[in-house]
Amino acid sequence: MTLNAKIMEERAEAREEGREEGREEERIKNILTMISILKRFGIQDSKIIEQISEQFCINSDETDKYLEKYYEEADKTNS
Repeated sequence: MTLNAKIMEERAEAREEGREEGREEERIKNILTMISILKRFGIQDSKIIEQISEQFCINSDETDKYLEKYYEEADKTNS
C-alpha cells in the first residue's frame, strides 16, 4: 500500500469515527430531551424509564443512567 493510500484510509476511518461520535451525542441529547418533556408533563420516573427503554431500545439500567444524568444537569442549571 502506498503512503498516500494509507493516509486516505486513515482519514476515512477518522471521519467515520467522528460521525459515530456525533450520532451518539445526538442520541444522548434526544434521550435527555425526551426525559425533560416527560418530566414537564409530570410523568413518574418509573414510566419515564419504561418509555425511554422502549423508544431507544435500551435496557432499564442504561435508562437509569440517563435519568441520573438528567437530574445532575438539572441540579447544575438550578444552582
